[in-house]
Amino acid sequence: SFYTNDVVIGSTKMLLENSSLGYNNRVALTAFGTADDPLYTTDFFTNATDVKEFLYNTPTIKNNVTNYSGGLKGALDIIKKNKTEGRQPVVIFVSDGYPEGLSGDQIYGLEHARTLREQGYRVYPISIFDDSGDSQRLNNLKNISYDEKTAYLAEDSSAFQSVMEDVLEDVVNAAVPL
Repeated sequence: SFYTNDVVIGSTKMLLENSSLGYNNRVALTAFGTADDPLYTTDFFTNATDVKEFLYNTPTIKNNVTNYSGGLKGALDIIKKNKTEGRQPVVIFVSDGYPEGLSGDQIYGLEHARTLREQGYRVYPISIFDDSGDSQRLNNLKNISYDEKTAYLAEDSSAFQSVMEDVLEDVVNAAVPL
């Protein structure tokens, strides 16, 4: 959806154009698929304009399904394919819906989240456009986070901006100096 594209573009700008972070950041994207596979994965971008162009030329949803496993598998695939010495990948997991898709627990992403944690990668789940305070949605997101306790809710664009600032601060504070 275009709202989700705008959120992703905004967060990409924060990651790539904020020199005060003091890091040479890169961004790769993946989108939920219909099963245990992502709709797509990308290589890394270093320019927010390229991300914007990609998003507006690529469908971001397929059958309107939010399968957490597909998104997290895409993140794992990107990390494995692009592992670079001296870089510590983090996953910022943005969802505007409940996990859904095929039947069974695989839609919740628990296996892939566990693999990411075991390999030392932090997952920051963010629920966007959520003003319901729904505890089940929040619990689903906590279950895939780096500590199985942390999840963020952003009911609008302003709240998302604030959440991203908190996430980026935590990413920087948790980073291991080279």
